[in-house]
Amino acid sequence: NKKLYYINALNVTSNFTSLTLFGGNLLWNPKDWIAIDDSVRGGISQSYLIIENENENVIKFCGFVDTKTLGGAGFASQRTKEPYIYNLSNYDGILINIVKSDGKQYSLNLYNQPKQSNETTSTIEYKCNFQPILHNNDNNDNNDNNDN
Repeated sequence: NKKLYYINALNVTSNFTSLTLFGGNLLWNPKDWIAIDDSVRGGISQSYLIIENENENVIKFCGFVDTKTLGGAGFASQRTKEPYIYNLSNYDGILINIVKSDGKQYSLNLYNQPKQSNETTSTIEYKCNFQPILHNNDNNDNNDNNDN
């Protein structure tokens, strides 16, 4: 169950303007991100980010989801190490520029405030599931990382 997709940019948009949150004219840095995988519950799923194409500023999300260890409840994800705080009240939506995909379903989660590790209360979470279009020429990419 290997996961794989390539992102060029994550933008928020409105009728009048666009704001780049990650990628695009801002360079991706995998060191700014951390894996949050099902190992926090005893699972063995893994994820990581790598720069796929520095010239085009494309990052690759890869890893695998183990659905057996936790009875079908496996997950692999990435989040920023530090909170990024934006006022997005003037924006209507989010645009993810995915340049290549394995066609599997993914989720994007955004929170209304940073969550501290010692917090017991939760923040409001905005979640969107999406399924990028499978690119037929990606067959080799699904097997390009033998350690997963």
